[in-house]
Amino acid sequence: MNCVKQAAQQFLIDAHLSSRTLTNGQAYSEWTTRLQRSIRYRTEQYGYYSGFGLRSWNTRSLAQQMRVTKFAGLPVVLHERVIPALQCVERAIARDCPGVPYRPRSLGGMRQTNTYFGGDVSNHVYGIALDVDPMDNPCCNCVEPWRSSPKCRGKKSDWQRMAMPQCWVSAFEQYGFYWLGHDELKDTMHFEFLGEPSKFAPPRTD
Repeated sequence: MNCVKQAAQQFLIDAHLSSRTLTNGQAYSEWTTRLQRSIRYRTEQYGYYSGFGLRSWNTRSLAQQMRVTKFAGLPVVLHERVIPALQCVERAIARDCPGVPYRPRSLGGMRQTNTYFGGDVSNHVYGIALDVDPMDNPCCNCVEPWRSSPKCRGKKSDWQRMAMPQCWVSAFEQYGFYWLGHDELKDTMHFEFLGEPSKFAPPRTD
């Protein structure tokens, strides 16, 4: 396997909704422009999700491109184009984190229902997002029960808010994944592939 190191694409990171987006009308308008670019890119790369973008951008359905894979010994459903990147992450963890005895107990991948608001669509819907141990790696600025997690109380660094070791985050970030622990949500469980999937797996044409 050709494990190509790459960073998450900035224009996809910038499309995340944040409090800065809603400060005034111009900021919101600029965000919606970034959002539509992001939706078009994700549709073209991964498939059409009803109600977001145009079916003509990609006639392949998301459902037919989802696959069951394993990460850290646990099954998870993800888009077939990001599975090679995740396999590279697992190799990096084995190489760079040998002295860290962390084993997740649960994973979350593809979802059929959108959980975002304001016109955005979750990367879980596209099958390009992965949640690692949701109860042990909380989203401190999300809804309950995570908001009340003991890990979210007091002044802590991003790394102190989770059970997952820092070297795991570094492994994901080497291969195009963006970690929402850096985001204002402080969603420490959540990684999403915002790199270029063609560097790992070109799109199928059948």
